[in-house]
Amino acid sequence: MLSTASDGPFYSFHFISTMEDKLTGWQSRKTGGEAAEEYRVLWITNFAAPYRMPVWRQLAERYSLEVAVLVGSEHFHLDGKNRGDEWAPKERNSDNFSIKVLRSRRVSRITRPVYLLASSMTIRQFPSAGNLILGGWQEPAYWQALMTAKIKGIRTIGFYESTPQSQTHKVGLVAGARKFFFRSLDAVVVPGPSAAMAVRKMGVKDTKIFEGFNAVDVAAFHEARWHRSEKKREGHKFLYVGRLIGLKNVASIISAFHRIRLPNDTLTIVGEGELRANLREQADSLGLGNQVVFLGPVAYAALPQVMVQHDTLVLSSLSEVWGLVVNEALAAGLHCVVGQRCGVAASVESMRGVYISDVDIESLAISMASSREAWTGPIDTPEIMSNTPEAFAAVFEAALGAGTKRNT
Repeated sequence: MLSTASDGPFYSFHFISTMEDKLTGWQSRKTGGEAAEEYRVLWITNFAAPYRMPVWRQLAERYSLEVAVLVGSEHFHLDGKNRGDEWAPKERNSDNFSIKVLRSRRVSRITRPVYLLASSMTIRQFPSAGNLILGGWQEPAYWQALMTAKIKGIRTIGFYESTPQSQTHKVGLVAGARKFFFRSLDAVVVPGPSAAMAVRKMGVKDTKIFEGFNAVDVAAFHEARWHRSEKKREGHKFLYVGRLIGLKNVASIISAFHRIRLPNDTLTIVGEGELRANLREQADSLGLGNQVVFLGPVAYAALPQVMVQHDTLVLSSLSEVWGLVVNEALAAGLHCVVGQRCGVAASVESMRGVYISDVDIESLAISMASSREAWTGPIDTPEIMSNTPEAFAAVFEAALGAGTKRNT
């Protein structure tokens, strides 16, 4: 099974020894003095997502944390998927934790490229009492990390966001490899009930599953409400934020808006992607004129100010492991039309201003019109405010602490 998932490199001495080289630079790293080994955490992920920074900062309050990314600057333009500059890989110290770029090798495949670790010194030198958080599983690099950690006796924790709906492989070799990977971990952190269900279906025991609520810096988006224009505005302001690719189903949002729009309504589309020209052509062909605005990419730091100038966010992805833009919009006081295929849907469906919809044009149009009709202004005390980075970091702490208790 292992050789199937990674095209067989697991059994090569160079592969394992390379991985061992990467878990090691940690022993010499100190945060405010010599940290206890069991409080060291290495978090490996493809990208250092800007929305994940608040969770890392909170986790670093109690643990000596280092974040290591797989996709280096030489490949970011190929695999960054229209992400902004703030996603670009660079080694830096960010407040109370550090970010480093792992030495990895990109191997082209027919469907998509994969990443292998070119050196595993960081993991090999990592203390045996430490903790390794794996932010993925599909790259061979994650399998390298898992195997090396098992050899050293390092506690392994997975972070899994996919839902039964968003999983691309339900049966077969890939599904079997995924099941083996997650059942091999000491714990799995999931961001909501849908992801928890997916992990349970893999046969992971409930005692190993730590469920939280996927979080962003909700305070920053909530505070931005004070920058909302006080001028009397006519019409309802719809908003989409995300990549302009087929999976995001933006064409259906435009068509739904065309069906229900009133003369002063607008739809703002924030983001970049391969379908931008097609979507603009669609809007023009529907005669939407200035009612659909293509704003282009917006830096993450500027997104709260953009959001608070709108009324209803629409996210209708054909498949979405979560949809953190919904957290952000709710924190900013907006209504949200959320496609039922988004992982976030099950976690926010009872919140005020949320309209769960199917992703076809007619269903989206009905939900968008319902939101507009019910709109009386921004929600002052959105329920999402209780789902903070602090609360989500505490879930990772619980998963880490479970191992610490066993080691004492």
